[in-house]
Amino acid sequence: DERGYLHDDYSLDCESQEYLTARACAIAFIVLWPLGIPALYMVLLVTSRTSIRTHEYTRLSQACAFLWADYKTEAFYWEPIDLLRRLALTSLLVPIKDDLLRPVVALVICVAYLMTRLIFKPHMYPGDRMLSMVLDASLAFL
Repeated sequence: DERGYLHDDYSLDCESQEYLTARACAIAFIVLWPLGIPALYMVLLVTSRTSIRTHEYTRLSQACAFLWADYKTEAFYWEPIDLLRRLALTSLLVPIKDDLLRPVVALVICVAYLMTRLIFKPHMYPGDRMLSMVLDASLAFL
């Protein structure tokens, strides 16, 4: 009977129910978090969109103001888009094994996002807009 053990802790049997349960939970959260958080943000924003657009704030729209308050009213949905960009740059690049393709994909994501931000100008304040564009450009070209 060959058993597998965790390399960092040989007392943990990798075939035990405790390990299998923890592993299943870890896998579920690794998949759920990158998809669930942007989806939750969108649900909150879509639910609050009327009060955000009319400036008649509800308790929900006030509670989720951290998602939309820094953006123009017509771009209240921008935070989940930015979150997806960050997730793409940190999570989607990991499975790419080709050392030449990975930076190319990252560059495409950065430039596409920078162009989208230049077109839509979602930030309410000019200083925020300029800072975000400088940071996006530096991320793309450095």
